Amino acid sequence: MKKRIYVMFEVKKRELEARLLFALIASSKGYSVVVANKADIWARRYLLRPGIVICKSLGPGNINMVNDIIEAGHEIVAWDEESLVTPYKINYFIKRRISRECLKKAKYFFSWGEIEHEYLTKEFSEYKEKLFKTGNSRIDLFRNNNIKIFDDEANDLKNKYGEFCLLLGNFGRANNSYLKSFEDFVNGLIKEGTLKKDTKDFLHVKNSGITQVEVFNEFPNIIEKFSKNFPNKKMIIRPHPVENIEPYKKMCKNFKNVIVVFDDRNVISWINAADFSISSNCTTSTESYLSKKLSINFWPFDDQDEAQMYLPTQVSLQAKSTDELMKLIKKLYNENDFKISKYLNTENINKELKRAFYNFEPNVCSTSEILKKLEKIEIKNFRKDIEVNFYLFYYYSLRSIIKKIIFPFLYLFRSKESKKWAHYVRNKNKGISYKGVKKKFLFLNNANKMQPNDFEVKEIIPRIFKIENIK
Repeated sequence: MKKRIYVMFEVKKRELEARLLFALIASSKGYSVVVANKADIWARRYLLRPGIVICKSLGPGNINMVNDIIEAGHEIVAWDEESLVTPYKINYFIKRRISRECLKKAKYFFSWGEIEHEYLTKEFSEYKEKLFKTGNSRIDLFRNNNIKIFDDEANDLKNKYGEFCLLLGNFGRANNSYLKSFEDFVNGLIKEGTLKKDTKDFLHVKNSGITQVEVFNEFPNIIEKFSKNFPNKKMIIRPHPVENIEPYKKMCKNFKNVIVVFDDRNVISWINAADFSISSNCTTSTESYLSKKLSINFWPFDDQDEAQMYLPTQVSLQAKSTDELMKLIKKLYNENDFKISKYLNTENINKELKRAFYNFEPNVCSTSEILKKLEKIEIKNFRKDIEVNFYLFYYYSLRSIIKKIIFPFLYLFRSKESKKWAHYVRNKNKGISYKGVKKKFLFLNNANKMQPNDFEVKEIIPRIFKIENIK
């Protein structure tokens, strides 16, 4: 029986392609790989035969899930999905993303590169034997062959919208679709024990919320000045998956050349379709650079502020004010040349990216590095998958369909908070389907010059996909 690996994702439009790339390589090496949403793997843990579950973070809020999955016979390893960027000053960031209690129960933790590994080994020195530099498949996705998976969507966007610059939201604290206020977020951290009042970490979190609010409040000014200064140009705003879209709509309602879009495409498709992108302290600036696309980081605060992320300042043009941002945009449009090498020192940037990402070098595959460790893990319980036969599969499917049908009606009677939570959850994983998963997997299969008939992609439980090499 092939050893089973479960690869979780939480935000489909951000993580799915990278998880399928991991599945392709791991299954080609003889593993049975299951790709599914975090909540579905957790909920169906007893239907699925014991294996190695790769968690997307080990924050304190995951302890119940970790305990439940281990109790069901699985083993836990993890990486941190948010390590595509790291702060200048590492402090609360670690405690929020990785807890000692969860790390104690995990077999291994896989860091993206040297920067993350250094602060993890310093903070969790008692668990340093569990910490390994491997890189992450989200970086492997930017190889020249794999990145083309976004070409069709990017071309569709170009055909639909023409030329445009992209303004990306990243305001989960200032404009969250679920939380009533930033105070709710802080109180939640205090309640779960991650944060204590009147500490350095408390001030850090409080200040990070203040900076987000200040930047977000500047967006109406940015939008208005763009619209008036560049009436023949187009800006598309794409909020973060956890954001409330309504404030953006209000900002743009009087400006015909500014459009708000909230869809289920990977942001990389949008980045590749745009002339250039604008973001604030966001992972998308790094994704832009890796996509060979120019970006501007809007950050109107002092250098190396505690809330500031490290990589966005390295890989982007910097704007400290709205006026400075407009000058940069004007320069880009006047020169009509959006090549990164014209504006940034790529040699110096690449040196930093080598520190940040272990698999930045093209000869290093993060999945292969991770598998070297996973092969050492023994699964003691050899229970088989509970057979989800035709009737049981469609029972689960029918439940999902009924939920979708009655959702609009039940929604009318929900509390305001319940409605926000429903939108928050649905936005994270809108559009997951067997057809979409199979199509993306086959593209990656072809891009890596493998034989598509050697692999089986099967939806074994609704929204849970098993991938195996059948040769």
